[in-house]
Amino acid sequence: MHGFLKDFSRILIVIVVFFFSRSGFSWNDVDHRMVPRLALKSLISTVSLDPSVPYESFSSFIAKLGQVYPRIQTEDDFYHWLISHPDVPFEKKEAVLKEGIPVSPLEVLSQLSVAPDDGRDQDLVKISDIEQRKRISHKIFWFGGMTSGINSQAFRHIEKPPFSLIHPLETFGFPLTALGEATQRVEIYYLLALLADRLDSPYWAWQFLACSFHYLQDLHNPYHTTQIPPQLLWAGLLGYIQWGYQHDKGLLKTIGQVGANVHHFFEAWVSSYTGPYYPPYLRGESLTIPLRVRLLLRSLEGESTLNIQDIHSLAVETRDQSNLQSLKLTNYVLDLTGTRLLGPQKFPEGASAEALRDFILLEALKDRDPYEAPLWPLLRERFHAMGEALRQEVLLFDKERHEKKDTQLLIEALNRLLPH
Repeated sequence: MHGFLKDFSRILIVIVVFFFSRSGFSWNDVDHRMVPRLALKSLISTVSLDPSVPYESFSSFIAKLGQVYPRIQTEDDFYHWLISHPDVPFEKKEAVLKEGIPVSPLEVLSQLSVAPDDGRDQDLVKISDIEQRKRISHKIFWFGGMTSGINSQAFRHIEKPPFSLIHPLETFGFPLTALGEATQRVEIYYLLALLADRLDSPYWAWQFLACSFHYLQDLHNPYHTTQIPPQLLWAGLLGYIQWGYQHDKGLLKTIGQVGANVHHFFEAWVSSYTGPYYPPYLRGESLTIPLRVRLLLRSLEGESTLNIQDIHSLAVETRDQSNLQSLKLTNYVLDLTGTRLLGPQKFPEGASAEALRDFILLEALKDRDPYEAPLWPLLRERFHAMGEALRQEVLLFDKERHEKKDTQLLIEALNRLLPH
C-alpha cells in the first residue's frame, strides 16, 4: 500500500509540475484585438457599437460605485474586491483611448480585449490578505505553484472541465473537479459591465465587457482547457530517458518543457498566419490573402441571434467544447513537427515565424500544405466558435442592460463570485 501511494504521489507531482510550463497567455495581442473587430461587424448597427461614448476617468466610476456600494470608496478598494493587483491600473490611456477623447464601443472592445494580460492577475499571493492568499495558493499549486511572473496568472486564464467518463482522456487531471477560474472571470467582468451601465458609465461598461471577452477568447484555445494531454505525458517520460537526465533537467522539468514547446509552437504557428493578414482583410483586400487564411478570418464573421440564457452557461460550454479538441490538436502539431518539439531544444515563447522553421520536419518544410492541412479545419472551428461566442455575449449584454437590473442584485451576484 505504501508503495502504491508513493507511485501515485509521483504521478500527481508530474501532472502538477506540468503546469510550470503553462503560460497564462493564449492568443497573441494582435489576435485578441482583431478577433472582436471581425466577429462583431454584423452587430455594429444592431447593438450601436459605432456611435462614440464619452471617456470617463476610473476615479469617476469609483465615485459612482461608492454611492451604491459603500464598501468601495477608492481604487484600491475596488482592486481588493476583485482580487486584482493594485499596481496594475485599469485606466488605459493608449493611442485611441486617451483621456477626453470619445471612442466607439467597438474600438474599446477591440483595443482592450487584451487588457487582462497586463499583469493584473499576476503575483496575487504577494498582495492578498491572509484568507485570500490561502485560497489563491491552493489554486496556484495545481498550476505548478508559480507565485510570480506570467505563469502565476495561469489559474485565471486556463480552466479544465471536471473529469468525465465520457471523455476520460481529454478531461483527465487532478483534482478531478474543474480547475481554474477562466469561466468565473468571464462572468465577473460581464456583471461589472452591467453594473457600470446601470451607473451611467458606458465607457467602463464596454471596457469591462472587453475584459470578459479576453477570458472567453482564452477558453477557445484547447491548450487553455486541458491539463496534460496523454501524448505529452508519455513523450516527456521518453524524453527524460533519451535526453533529460543528461541535461540535468530531471523528470519533471523534462515533461514541463515538452508541454510548453507544443503549447507555444501552436500559438506561434497561428499568429504567423493571422498577424500579417488582419490589416489587408479589414481593408477589403481579400484577394491578396492566401485562401486558407482568408477562410479562417472569414470564419470569425457571421450573423447571430441571441440563443443563450446566461453568461455562465456560455463560458462553461465554451470550455467543454474546446477541451474536446485538445487530443486532436496535439496529434496534428506532432505530425507537423515530428520529435523536434520533444527534444532538448526549448521553443521560445512568442517566437517569430522564422523560428518555427527550426521545429518543423524537413520534409514538411518542402511542402507544408499536406502536414498543416488537418490543423486548418480545427482552427476554423475554433475561430468560428469564438466569433459566435463574442456575438452571443454582446447580444446578451444588450438585452440585459435594457432590462435595467437592480444594482444591488448585480453586486450580490458579484459577491457570490468573489469570496471574502
